Amino acid sequence: MDQLVGGLEEQLGIEVGVLAVVPNRYKGMNDQDRFLEQLSADGWDVPIRLRERSSMLEGCWAEQCTAFTYNEVHRDRERDHELETLEKIESLARRIRETKAVEA
Repeated sequence: MDQLVGGLEEQLGIEVGVLAVVPNRYKGMNDQDRFLEQLSADGWDVPIRLRERSSMLEGCWAEQCTAFTYNEVHRDRERDHELETLEKIESLARRIRETKAVEA
């Protein structure tokens, strides 16, 4: 992660601030827990972890909308696991707003 952020800063000639890391789970990746542990050990803030939600995220991309809009407008029924993901996104948004308020 440090290399990625450092590389972006160097390539773009800008300072890239990182408030937190938001890992997403993917099917078929067995080392995810090890990577999550390493991120935390390296000092990265990991406030939420999103489970694998390829159906919802692919739908968002196809409809060019947020996950909230996709759930409200394009889904024929609510899926509990997707509602859990939306709650986590809301929690992350609150955390970002709180961090911004502290900095101001």
